[in-house]
Amino acid sequence: MDWEIAASIAEIVSAIAVVVSLLYLANEVRQNTIASRAESHQHWMDTQTNVNRATSDDPEVAALIVRANKDYDSLKDEEIVRLQFVFYNHFNQWHLAFTTQQKSLMDDEMLNVVTRGYIGYLQSSVAFQRMWEACGYAYDEAFRSYVDDVIENSALKHQFPGFSREAPGEKSTESRA
Repeated sequence: MDWEIAASIAEIVSAIAVVVSLLYLANEVRQNTIASRAESHQHWMDTQTNVNRATSDDPEVAALIVRANKDYDSLKDEEIVRLQFVFYNHFNQWHLAFTTQQKSLMDDEMLNVVTRGYIGYLQSSVAFQRMWEACGYAYDEAFRSYVDDVIENSALKHQFPGFSREAPGEKSTESRA
């Protein structure tokens, strides 16, 4: 057999092996992505369950939220601080979902499901609204913009009469209508 023919056959076999290896690796990456997304989703759900339990299992917290929704301005300073920590947990969960989706570890539809849930809170809870107004500045600009866009585009704007995208002390560079 001619050495040139043998070399050509070896090149063809090598090329086929490379293609098969690439197909195998592509499949492994796809499977890993699916597993990472599932793990990320499960982590988010476990944490959300814990956040919800912290609110629902403590009658004092539940009563505080009810009072805040009825007459927020009557709350004592220490009650407002307690509410801030309760709602920071919720905002952190929403932020986690947002950043996880930004890193492609959560699909768009799951973030939409999470966001619709928080829109429900925003629509029905004065305490949630007031806490976002008070605490939202603590989050990164991308997340603040996302939440502010949700508020602005979901018929919630009328519930936030002092709605502003700026953190306390920031000046707006654009005029608002």
